[in-house]
Amino acid sequence: MKKTLLFCSFLLLGKLLSAQNGDFRNVVSFNAGANAFGLLSKELKESNDATGVQYKYGRLSTTPTYQLAWDYGIAKWFSAGIAGSFNSAKYTYEDVQFKGQKLGAINLKATRTTFSARLLFHYGNRNNWDFYSGGRLGVGFWAGRLSVETNGDLTKDLIEKINESLPNFVPGFVKEKLLNDVGARAGFPAPQLQFIPIGVRGYFNDHIGMNVELAVGSPYYFSGGLNYRF
Repeated sequence: MKKTLLFCSFLLLGKLLSAQNGDFRNVVSFNAGANAFGLLSKELKESNDATGVQYKYGRLSTTPTYQLAWDYGIAKWFSAGIAGSFNSAKYTYEDVQFKGQKLGAINLKATRTTFSARLLFHYGNRNNWDFYSGGRLGVGFWAGRLSVETNGDLTKDLIEKINESLPNFVPGFVKEKLLNDVGARAGFPAPQLQFIPIGVRGYFNDHIGMNVELAVGSPYYFSGGLNYRF
């Protein structure tokens, strides 16, 4: 009799937990992720190249990829959602000179804002655990600016030489499109594709939990954060 009652209790508990999990179709999450900008060299050594541009040193500052996402459970094993993210990188070159003319500091900055749709396939989605894999497809809006704290006059020809001599901290086509004029703000869209081999959410209670995610592609390759389901 005891064994029968115990067995029935387990069945009832499993059914309740499964139903409880099915009740929460919406998940909102906020993540901070590691991106390729963070893998770039933080310090640049003194430069003296054929263009005549010299700088004493350069340093890089970056931000993680911050993301806000919403996923809706269409079925117990499948969800669709949207996500928006942002990250930036900035190189500052100190004591820049051109053929002996002291120009001061030069800043190169690029930002990327991404909007994507994502599809996730869930497995082991029971109780307070949710494992998933999937992908996302969207568009990233690059924006950039070249700014100069200068002690001298800058001509267009000089700007071009400075731009050519400083190392690329973003893909060459990005630099070519964005960083072509002092003080100019420019931007362009680029497709963003990401594959998510594995992600997991764990919940402290019915609504609040944490998540980690591994990914291939942009805008991040690893992220972690908080999620809220309802």
